[in-house]
Amino acid sequence: MSQKVKIERRFVKTERMFFRISPELKQQMMEQSDIQGKSVSEYIRDLVKEDIKK
Repeated sequence: MSQKVKIERRFVKTERMFFRISPELKQQMMEQSDIQGKSVSEYIRDLVKEDIKK
């Protein structure tokens, strides 16, 4: 019998992006990521993924 192997696809983080935002927006972004229990990078990735799904 052959056994099916589930292959887990992981997000490979190989690219970096740099952008400028106001200190106020940075503070709000950091607060929101903290509230959600995410790193700032994870918070931004999730926002982008959700926007792309629209």
